[in-house]
Amino acid sequence: MADSRVIIVGAGPTGLTAALFLVKAGVPVTVLESRTEIYDDPRAATFHPPTMEMFEDSGVTQRLHDLGIVCPKWQFRGRTEGVVAEFDLGLLAHVTRYPYRLQCEQHKLVAILADMLAKESGFTIHYGATVEDVKQCESGVTVVTADGSVHTGDYVIGADGGSLRRLTDEPSGDFLPSWSPDGKWIYFTSDRTGAMQLWKAPSAGGLAVQVTRGGARESWPSPDGKLLYFTRRGPAADIWTVPAEGGLEQPVPELAGFNRIARAWGVIQQGIYFISRQHGPRQEVRFFSFATRRVSSIAILEKEPTWNVPTLALSPDGRSMLTVQLDHAVNDLMLVENFH
Repeated sequence: MADSRVIIVGAGPTGLTAALFLVKAGVPVTVLESRTEIYDDPRAATFHPPTMEMFEDSGVTQRLHDLGIVCPKWQFRGRTEGVVAEFDLGLLAHVTRYPYRLQCEQHKLVAILADMLAKESGFTIHYGATVEDVKQCESGVTVVTADGSVHTGDYVIGADGGSLRRLTDEPSGDFLPSWSPDGKWIYFTSDRTGAMQLWKAPSAGGLAVQVTRGGARESWPSPDGKLLYFTRRGPAADIWTVPAEGGLEQPVPELAGFNRIARAWGVIQQGIYFISRQHGPRQEVRFFSFATRRVSSIAILEKEPTWNVPTLALSPDGRSMLTVQLDHAVNDLMLVENFH
């Protein structure tokens, strides 16, 4: 190969950690960083036992301890309740040499890594190097930066994080997005026409296209991407379908009797899972099979779900389910006196 090395894009904590372990293993590394100086953004400030174990042999863990604060216990506290929960990591003393959290800002880790790597002959870093193009061939990869510099190697690791890109800019409410199976479209609900409807926009950017005309709330695409399953706003929240390109909107006939679905539903490869809300303390999770076109019961919930947020999530293989339940709710009257 032209240059037997690894190119890492991004000199943050992830990029420099990868660089350190590769260089220590004898693999030459080139890091390309778009900033003109070392990463100095505090952000996270906590290191957990597995991270300290990972860095131990390199000496990074000791240097973090020189700068940080050992925290064996940590708490969740409420403004009025005080301590809500306390976690004692000392209970892990029999399984780790670091039974605590270490409070130390993340940018200090970056400074430690940069200092160590500067002493390694197999390490090179370029600042102000914004990557504009990456190409792969049989012999390796080529990375081109904004100034026209070309870097070649065996592999490239992207550690520069993502960037925000606006997909919609209408003066309207755009929400409840979902992806098409092929990743080319993003479906979402919008009130830009004055009523809640389904729209879709190219994930690569471009004009949004209206999909429904009769009203909609939220949607999930069919596994083959040809249909959108969606609910409508209102007391009768049953499940409808519409072609992904737009067209005839019609309810799923086999689900006609389940019309209080609200936000407790979703679509996986095998079918649709949902809760049709019932009066009573326990709700039933049902499953509509695409193969048999039949509805079956799969679970009875012990506690009432929350209804104002998405409540259910089934794993892709249909074997596990996540649910959001309401554990405790209180409504109190508060009297304000002597406010004149």
